[in-house]
Amino acid sequence: MLQPGQGRFNSIVILDSIPDGEMNTALKLKSELEDIADYISEGLLSQYFKIGGKSDLISAVEQITNYAETHGLKPWLHFEGHGAQDESGLVLADGEYVSWDEFREIIVPLNVATDLNLILVFATCFGGSFARSMRTTERAPVLALIGPTSELSAGDVQTDFCAFYRTFFETGSLGEANDALNRRVGSGLYYRVTAESFFYEVWISYKQKMCDEYALRTRAKSIRNRMKSETNERVPGVSSIVRTLRREEPRQFCLFRDTYFMYDINNSNRSRFPVTYEEAERRVVSR
Repeated sequence: MLQPGQGRFNSIVILDSIPDGEMNTALKLKSELEDIADYISEGLLSQYFKIGGKSDLISAVEQITNYAETHGLKPWLHFEGHGAQDESGLVLADGEYVSWDEFREIIVPLNVATDLNLILVFATCFGGSFARSMRTTERAPVLALIGPTSELSAGDVQTDFCAFYRTFFETGSLGEANDALNRRVGSGLYYRVTAESFFYEVWISYKQKMCDEYALRTRAKSIRNRMKSETNERVPGVSSIVRTLRREEPRQFCLFRDTYFMYDINNSNRSRFPVTYEEAERRVVSR
């Protein structure tokens, strides 16, 4: 089984939602992967699904999830089609809109079935903005995300992603593959993030925006007002609630971490993703 970084995978699944009549780069990638399987990476499994509308997308991911559960499939999911101009989701081949939140809900069961090994690659305009839908308080939807931050032409997609996959399978290095992906225009066009780096970045942002003295007291006042509206009994003061928030922070961090990295589903994820409150706080201070 191939191993890019923390992940393990054995197939690439292409979801083709390119409208009829347009240059179909998904089919070209399918042909490229078949050549790679023949000459570079023997045994690589490549699967292809044509996605017309939302029901096709749901059906395809359900089939992949079932195969992951019954046959140990651990795929990279490669999506081709159009991103919405407002960067809020996808416009499928038949014109149906799928928000990033909807897409996340569709793929989370697949990432669970693969034991947090799903790598998601968007060859769509604004595909990197899928990260906006990721929630560190819920199950991680992917092990890693790769997607553009702006518009792409069909020619860009064909050039960049064929170079990306061929370089990866020739070298076995995801770093070199990313260099190839960015070779045409330089870094910045393609956003890349892992589940672990995303978790830490969200924590840093949370601490910077929500945990200074003013923000904590504002949160505490809101909590106290809600408590007062729900009971006639005496409620703690603002300072007391602030102390409780600070005291409970490490425990809340661990609860979110355990869910996001699926420690409860696969205990080996504890060593695979050794994310700690202490390391998170160190990164906050270093900023």
